[in-house]
Amino acid sequence: MHKVTHHSISEEMSKTVVLPCLFSLRPGAIASHEPPRVKWSKVWGQQGSDGSRKEQSILVAKDNVVKGVLFHYRAPPDRYALSFADAKRVCAENSAAIATPGQLQAAFADGYENCDAGWLSDQTVRYPIQSPRPGCYGDRDDSPGIRNYGNRFPDELFDVYCFAKRLQEVFHSTVEEKLNLATASTHCHSLGAQLATVGQLYLAWQAGLDQCDPGWLADGSVRYPINVPRRNCGGDEPGVRTVYSNPNRTGFPDTTAMFDAYC
Repeated sequence: MHKVTHHSISEEMSKTVVLPCLFSLRPGAIASHEPPRVKWSKVWGQQGSDGSRKEQSILVAKDNVVKGVLFHYRAPPDRYALSFADAKRVCAENSAAIATPGQLQAAFADGYENCDAGWLSDQTVRYPIQSPRPGCYGDRDDSPGIRNYGNRFPDELFDVYCFAKRLQEVFHSTVEEKLNLATASTHCHSLGAQLATVGQLYLAWQAGLDQCDPGWLADGSVRYPINVPRRNCGGDEPGVRTVYSNPNRTGFPDTTAMFDAYC
C-alpha cells in the first residue's frame, strides 16, 4: 500500500474534526484478500531522546467497520474471581462481549498492555505485555507479546477481556452534595438516562470523553475517563481510571460512598 501523509490536524477539546482518509493499493504478484486496516492516531507532548512523541490510537477501521474498544474487567470481590460463564456474563452486563484472540492481538498491536490474565472467547486465558518484567512476561519470557495460558477448565477463575463496539451517549453529572450508588442511579433516571456501563464509558473515552471526576457506573464500580493526562488525574497515560477500595487494586467502593455519576 502506498502511504499518503496529510498535514497534522489540531482542534480544541470537544470540537468536531474531520479526519482525512486517502490511500491507494498497489497491485502486486501476491495480493492479500484482507482489506486494509486504517488507524488514526493522536500525538502529544515533547519529543523524547529517540525523537518520538506519545501516541494514542483514536480510531481504527477495517472493511468499512469502525472498530470498538477492548478493556480488562475485574470482578468486585478480588482478582481472578470469574469462571468462564461468569466472564461472558459480566461482559454482556457491561454492553460488551467477551473479546476474541484476534481483538486482543489487535489491541496489543496498538500498544495495549495489561498484566492480568483474562478469559477470551475461545476459552483460553491470555494477557498482553509490551514491556516484559518479573511476573509480567510476554509470549517468550523476555520478548513482548501475548502470554497464553492455553485452554482452561471453565470453572477456573481469572479476570476477563471484553470488547465493546456500539457507542451510546455518555455524560458526566453531579450534584453539590455528591451521590451514593442508589442516588446516582435515581439521578440519572431523573435526567431521562441510566447509569452507564463500563463498556459504554470505555467507548466514550475512546471517542474523546475526558473528565477528571470519579463517578458511579451501573456495575457498582467508580471510574473516570482521561484523554489528556495531567496532575492528580491518575497517571501519565490516557485511559479509564478505576477507584479501588483496597491497596492491591481490588474491591469496589462501598455503595454509600459519595461520588459523581456517569449516565
